Amino acid sequence: MHRNNIVKKHRVLADHPFATEAEAVSEAAEVALQLVERRQRRYVFHP
Repeated sequence: MHRNNIVKKHRVLADHPFATEAEAVSEAAEVALQLVERRQRRYVFHP
């Protein structure tokens, strides 16, 4: 069985070089949390 990707892969430019790996991981965690919160607001059902 073959898998067809519905969404194209996105390449990301590294505009901001991070000084340490910990700083990069921290920033990634914050952005991921914002993304999840934004997606949750979109799919909230109001009865």
